[in-house]
Amino acid sequence: MDEIKLKPAALNVLCYMINHGSITGQDAIRDLHMTELRSRVSELRRAGYTIRSSYETAKTDTGTVRYKRYRLEVKNNGKNS
Repeated sequence: MDEIKLKPAALNVLCYMINHGSITGQDAIRDLHMTELRSRVSELRRAGYTIRSSYETAKTDTGTVRYKRYRLEVKNNGKNS
C-alpha cells in the first residue's frame, strides 16, 4: 500500500487532537487559523487514521448551537486503530 503524504495543515490537526484529545471547528479557527477542518479530517481518514465524530450542543446568549467534535481513536498500546 502506498503511503499517503499529509499536508502540513492535516498534520497540525493531528497534533492538536493528540495534544488536546479532540478538536472542533471553533478550535481550528481560534488555535490553528484554519477554516477547512472537515477537509483535513477527511484527509487524515484517507491516510488511515480512525477519527470519530459526535455532535454537541452549547447554550449561548442568542440560543443553542450545535457543533461537531472530532476525536482521534487510539488503541491501548498508543497506536492509531
